[in-house]
This record gives sequence, C-alpha cells and structure tokens, in this order.
Amino acid sequence: MKSLKIFISAAFILTAAACASAASQEASAAATKPAAPAEEQTTEPVPEESQPAQLSVRWIHEPDMLFSAISELTTFSFYSPSGSITEDIGYPQEWDDTWNKSMTSETADYYVLPSYREYHPDAIQVTYKDYVGIYDYNGNAITKPFPAYQGSSESPEVIYASGIGFTVDLKDPDLSEGVFTTDYQEIHCRMSSGIGWDDGLGYFLYNGSLMLGLWFNDAEPVSKIEDLNGHNCFIQIMESGDNPNLPEKVGYAAYSNDSVLRREFKGLFPSYYVNGFAAMGTKEEFNDGTGKIDYGQILLMDMNTLEPITEAVYEDAKWFENGFCPVKKNGKWGYIDETGNEVTDFLWDDATTAYEGNVYVGINGVYGVLDLASTVSQGIPITMDTCYPYGIPEGTEPEIGEIPDESIGRIKINVSNLNTRKGHSTDAEKSGVLIINSVYPTYEVFTDKEYTWYRIDEETWTADKDGKWISFSPR
Repeated sequence: MKSLKIFISAAFILTAAACASAASQEASAAATKPAAPAEEQTTEPVPEESQPAQLSVRWIHEPDMLFSAISELTTFSFYSPSGSITEDIGYPQEWDDTWNKSMTSETADYYVLPSYREYHPDAIQVTYKDYVGIYDYNGNAITKPFPAYQGSSESPEVIYASGIGFTVDLKDPDLSEGVFTTDYQEIHCRMSSGIGWDDGLGYFLYNGSLMLGLWFNDAEPVSKIEDLNGHNCFIQIMESGDNPNLPEKVGYAAYSNDSVLRREFKGLFPSYYVNGFAAMGTKEEFNDGTGKIDYGQILLMDMNTLEPITEAVYEDAKWFENGFCPVKKNGKWGYIDETGNEVTDFLWDDATTAYEGNVYVGINGVYGVLDLASTVSQGIPITMDTCYPYGIPEGTEPEIGEIPDESIGRIKINVSNLNTRKGHSTDAEKSGVLIINSVYPTYEVFTDKEYTWYRIDEETWTADKDGKWISFSPR
C-alpha cells in the first residue's frame, strides 16, 4: 500500500513538472512570436480641436434667410426747428410726433392721410433683388416681397412719408407709390404729391449768443428755443473765425427741453439722438455722392450724464433699443450695451436694432434673428464659432408675392387742389387735397344728385362733376 502511494506521488510530481515545462515553453514561444494585429479601425479619430463647437447662441429664427439687404422702417419729422436735432423717443415708427397737423389745408401741395399714423414696431423691411417686403422680428413674413422700383438707390426702399405712412415706389406703369396700412397687411397703390419740410439755418449759437434765422445774415438774437414738442435737442455752434460773414460750424450744443444750455461739444457732430443716447461723429455728416455718409469716428454718449460711454472708434452706429446698440468697426457690425461694453464680436455685414431683445444679423447675404438679450444674459460668448459652428449656410430664397391691390379701377386728377373728404358728402370733414395729373386706385364709387364720389382710401373720398375734374378707368 505504501509502495502504491509513493508511485502515485511520483506520477503526480512528474505530471506537474511536465505541465510546468510545457507552460514554460509556451511562454517562451509567445515572447518570440509577433503579436496579432489589433482590430482594424473603421474611421479615423477626429482631433478634438477640429470638431465643430455646439451651437451656443439662441436663434429665434435660424440663419437661413437669403436677402439682399434689410433695414428698420424709420421716419423723419415733418417739421421741427431747423438746424436742430431733437430727441426721438421709442421705436422708429413712433418718431413722427413732430408732424405739424396745422400744415394740412386745402391749399397745401401735399396729401395727408392721418389714418396711417399709427404703426406697430415689430416690423422691418427686407429686400431681395428688386423685391421689397415686411417681416416681423421672429423672421416671419408680414407681407411677401413684391416687385418694387429700385430708383436711384442700391435697392428698393420703404420710406416713411410723414403724415402719410410707409410708402414704397412700385413697378407699375401708372402708379408711382404705394402706402402700407397700419397693420402692413395691405398696400394702397396711389401717387403722392409729395411732402415738405422747413429749410434754413434755424437755431444756432453764434459766438456764445443764441440766434434764430433762416439765413445767417438775417438771424436775430432770441432768449429761448421754442421746441414744438418739449424735446431735448442739439443746435449748431457757429464761430466767426476770419470771416464774420461766413461763420464756421465747430460743433453742437445740447439743450434741455426747457431751453437750458447743458453743454457744448466742439469737434463733435450728432448723427442721431434717440432714447437718451446720441451718436457723435468727429466729422460733420458728409455724403460723397455714392450714398455713403462719412461721420469720421463715432462715439456713443449718454445724454443724461452728458458723458461718452465709448471712445470714438466706430465707423457707424444706429440707436439703442432694449439696452443694445449696433455699432460698426473695421467694416463689420457688432453690439454694445448701455455701459459701452462690446457684448459681441464684430461679425456681420448687416445688423438691426433690437425689438424685445431680438435682432436681425446677416453675413454673406444670409440672415437670422438672434435672441441677443437672453444670449448675453446667460453669459454665452457671441463669436463666429458660437453663431456659425458649421459654417455660414447658403440661405433660402424668400417666397415672392405680388403688389396687393384690391381696387376696382383708377382715377386721374384733371384739376389742381381737388379736395378730399372723410365721407361722400360736401358736409364731410376735409382731409387733404390732390394735385393735377396724379393717379389713385379706386375702391368704391358713390353717386348723388350733384357729384360722383370716388373712394381712394379707407376713409378718403373725392368728387367729380360731369366728368370734368376726374377721369375714371375701371379694372
């Protein structure tokens, strides 16, 4: 029995030794044998620095709208003291509060439509080639772009005709102009006889004295500025220099709404004064004939403190809305806040003022609506990488519409100063006059015992007698 145990033990030892020897030989062979190739990669790893950044800014409408240009619907005052720059308040559609209604009369040489005076601010002009339309600040078309006349400008323009409404030159053989209704849903095709404003020198400081006159040699000293609207304003500073009959404009002076001189700014010239801020250029506004206006270098000024909030480093500037202002530097637009801090990089070929924090920005003709306010408030940097991480898209062409015109025909005015009224009766209130050879769409015809009345607008009628005053052409 003992011999059997010894034999088993010996066999176990020999087996273990053989296994160890085999394992050693395998290990030795493995050490000299080439390693098996790793599993083949199907794609090359992308270096981290070459991967596009995630879109960080907040777009109200993605940057994919293709336009030729875009601009605010701005107004100009019908009348204000000449030579002064009064403060505009609110959005551009609200700037027409200096229109002098008393200028409207039956002898006036312009046609007034008071019903077109209230426009909502959530609207902006877009231009695509020879088409013009109105969009809101969410990137939605209020009116589809329709054919418009380019005229002498680089692109068709929607212009506010003070006391009339937003107008556009139309591509039409008979009609030169169309006026948008206050909701921009319709455009009334018509021919305007024009509007006017007061020319001349106006108020100015001459060698320290407040003066008023249409021409320098006719000016007389005055004690205060009679501002029609109680606005703050700038007036010109004139100095006699070497020739007392040919004074030099050396800057502007800021006056309060109670006609108190607040501060003189020599060497600075305001290009606008809106919502408590002014853009001040180092040069007097100059148009070189190409349509480009040279202001020199522009700084932004807080008119409450009368202190600049930026250096004079900008080529152009618009105005503050919602706490932000578009400014242009090195040929590109960016934004600053009311402290003068640059809150974006200078990226865009085109940029608008803000509405409820939203702005239109465009590069290479491709536009989007950026939620500027929330992006800035969240501390997100507004750079090329965060705005266009995958590059600038090609853009989509807008859907084109036609000139909206629901008229039943057109009238041509054969006499001068033909009255318009708010109803089809001589007892109705007068609302303006029409001039000879002007053409208007007609929406309704009414005949009484003496006259044939034509409605050329929502509440505007004019009368013809025996076919002598008006020629009517039905559609």
